Amino acid sequence: MRQTKLKDIGEFSLISALQKLVESSRPNNLDPKFHLIASIGDDAAIWESPKSTQLLTTDTVVEGVHYNSINSRWDDIGWKAMTANLSDIAAMGGSPLYCVISLGLNPDSFTSDILSLYTGILEASNEYGCRVVGGDISRSVPEFVNIALFGYCSQKPLTRSSAQVGESIAVTGTVGGSLAGLKLLTNSEDKTFSALTKLERQDVLRAHIRPHSARIHEGRKLASTGVKAAIDISDGLYADLSRLCDASNVSAKVHQPLLPIDRSLKSLSKREQSLLALQSGEEYELIYTAPSSLVKQLNNSLLTSSTIIGEVIQQADQSVILLDENNIQSCLEVNGWDHFIKE
Repeated sequence: MRQTKLKDIGEFSLISALQKLVESSRPNNLDPKFHLIASIGDDAAIWESPKSTQLLTTDTVVEGVHYNSINSRWDDIGWKAMTANLSDIAAMGGSPLYCVISLGLNPDSFTSDILSLYTGILEASNEYGCRVVGGDISRSVPEFVNIALFGYCSQKPLTRSSAQVGESIAVTGTVGGSLAGLKLLTNSEDKTFSALTKLERQDVLRAHIRPHSARIHEGRKLASTGVKAAIDISDGLYADLSRLCDASNVSAKVHQPLLPIDRSLKSLSKREQSLLALQSGEEYELIYTAPSSLVKQLNNSLLTSSTIIGEVIQQADQSVILLDENNIQSCLEVNGWDHFIKE
């Protein structure tokens, strides 16, 4: 049997293989009072306890993969690590509660840097009444931060597998800025962004380095008003919407002219704007599906308004079909973030 490498199959094929292995080996002594609703394959695990619906998610940020301590402030790294977890809870329509933090640290690191890291974590968690209750520290090169976050839902949780044909697809806030910021951070002379003003450059850098707060309030509002399907944008709008469609056994039509593109990118070409909007990860906005009338109604009550970008259709050959300004299928080649496959 030919051995395959991770770089050949990619992150999500690996997750699929692990999911199959885990599901084929289920213990038969689980307490039936704690009914599992969703596990591998959604933004967070969900299970019912006798009195509420519980959530659990985890994310890891690794030096050299997710951040570079040379050009990042430690409090920003902590903020972003916590926001990534909070965003998963937001995508379920839940509220965060407690978290544990595991750190892999280089012995040559400065104590003040690690305290600054925790300051950023606490700034993000305190905003939603989430408390750090423990963790673990070990020696590691490269360094990493892992956060496991527990939360709960007071109503039926949002999932990736509940999108219905005929619903509109909506996105909170704007997208594209985080990827533009990453590109500028790694290559400040990138001519793609030569038209951006100094202020616009600062805005997109901020979008990547210290993204806005997670959309906890929005997620709870969606769940409480009858929305059933959602996912957060962590790997890119196109990639994450594809996952929602695959989980729901549907496809999506997305109209490029409707994409809510970060206003700091308006001086770029239409093609570049669309690519950034579709591919930008670590945006931590929410994609959700609902009847168009409900989306419009929700915009009167959401702290961050949303934009309809397309509609859910019967499952087709492609999970996401892009349409250009002439309503013709677009020829854009779009990729999302994958830890093991290079673009």
